[in-house]
Amino acid sequence: MPNDPLKTISVLRPGLFIREKISPIDLVTEFPSFFKQDDVIRAKYESLGGAAAWGEPTEKSVGSMWTFPGSAIVYNRKREAAFEIHGAIYETWRAAGGLGFGTPNTDELTTPDGIGRYNHFNEDTASIYWSPGTGAHTI
Repeated sequence: MPNDPLKTISVLRPGLFIREKISPIDLVTEFPSFFKQDDVIRAKYESLGGAAAWGEPTEKSVGSMWTFPGSAIVYNRKREAAFEIHGAIYETWRAAGGLGFGTPNTDELTTPDGIGRYNHFNEDTASIYWSPGTGAHTI
């Protein structure tokens, strides 16, 4: 049997089970940051009302995103913060490629006229705006 430096590691934490081939060095250096990022997402979730407001996550991508029906809370590594996207803006973001389109760097905000809504992505290089007259669209 060949000497494979990669081992199959299982990590068990409340609400989390990971099974994949990973180097023991990666386990020590990378996993703690994923757990920290997950804690930032959890704190955002709780600040927005937690399960009472959002329900339970339908999927948890450790260290990057929790998804819910029609919404998500996404971790932005550059800002070391989590941001929420929901409704038509969320659906447009998913259709545009989700994380492939960009990582949000704002929560959903109200336009200056008080009618529309928007999120900025990729350090303000892309945005999705919504208004009753135009629906959601990328800019």
